[in-house]
Amino acid sequence: MLYKDVPALATSAERTAPVKQINDRLGHAVGDDILCRFVAVVERMLRVEDVLCRFGGEEFVALLPGTSAAQALAAGERLRIAYVDESAATQTAKQLPFAISVSIGIGELREDEDIDGLIRRADAALYEAKVRGRNRCELAGDTLGEIVDGAATV
Repeated sequence: MLYKDVPALATSAERTAPVKQINDRLGHAVGDDILCRFVAVVERMLRVEDVLCRFGGEEFVALLPGTSAAQALAAGERLRIAYVDESAATQTAKQLPFAISVSIGIGELREDEDIDGLIRRADAALYEAKVRGRNRCELAGDTLGEIVDGAATV
């Protein structure tokens, strides 16, 4: 389903250690628990009309119909902060040897663009969030690889 004016949040549940290392060191149950907790936080924060999809591995895409890029960026920041805050208790309780965070890339659907183009641009913004230090939101520009200045962590 393709919505008009749909910002996409391309999110990745991030850890400072790669997922394979987490699963190898702590077991798949710990990695799965972290992803399930992420989904629970997202589901609490999304509206009824929003759609969350697992996009592979530890990456997810949320479609937010009727939302501007600025509103999606604000929603991404709220999600990032809520997830990190909630994860801090898990990290302490389970004595995890890594920090739990989330990086978020945001793109807004252009008139001449299909959903694949939107997701590619949001994914490029997600990659930029990782390059710029992780645990942050980045807003994609109008072209692939362009990042809007000013998108950052709070």
